[in-house]
Amino acid sequence: LKVTSVIDQTVHSNIITLKSTNQAQNTFKVSTIVHDNIVVTATEKYQYQLVDIHGRVLQTGNSNAGVNRINVSNIPNGMYMIQMIGNNQKQTERIIKQ
Repeated sequence: LKVTSVIDQTVHSNIITLKSTNQAQNTFKVSTIVHDNIVVTATEKYQYQLVDIHGRVLQTGNSNAGVNRINVSNIPNGMYMIQMIGNNQKQTERIIKQ
């Protein structure tokens, strides 16, 4: 990196930046603020596990690729974690139920 100052001094930096051309995309897109349903858009089949902040498993299941709705109308408002496990990726998201 070549930098020229306002007083015409030129210096070279030995710092380089590497940029990835392959940006990893999430396999799962999740609605994080929900009322009755968690909406998960997935590119592959997956298993999910919904846990409360104390680590208790509240719900588990399997879903297919595409848009899926996970019914959470029977659990109280609060913060939860959903973990989705597919063939190629494992992803955990925080969910706030209102």
